[in-house]
Amino acid sequence: MTKRSGGLTANMNGKMFESRIAEILDLNDYDSTAQPENGVNLYGRTIRSDLLFEKNGEPIAIEAKHQGGRGSADEKYPFTVLSIKTGAVYPTIIVYGGGGARPSAIEWMKTQVGGMLIGVFDIVEFDDWLKGCGR
Repeated sequence: MTKRSGGLTANMNGKMFESRIAEILDLNDYDSTAQPENGVNLYGRTIRSDLLFEKNGEPIAIEAKHQGGRGSADEKYPFTVLSIKTGAVYPTIIVYGGGGARPSAIEWMKTQVGGMLIGVFDIVEFDDWLKGCGR
């Protein structure tokens, strides 16, 4: 049996998380596009969001953030948030999951909602938001 590296496992978990989000969109009758260009990040490089869909005629990008265990991945959240707020062309939401992020990191992201960052949701909150039950 071959043991997977931490990076490979994280990448696979992230892809499965993106697939779950796409499935939720589909179950709620939203079409989505994977890996759309969404402006430029803090370093001037193209932002490739995970998904793009339309809600009430408005395009909305999704950044999927999955962190399954303890680690430093949540330290990348400020880069993502600041890149969205300063360079995104589509209003963007962050959907997080995995249970491994520090609670303070999630709370910080939620305090940053404004401008092009229009929401930060776990997967259940995201589903509720799509159905009009959440914020």
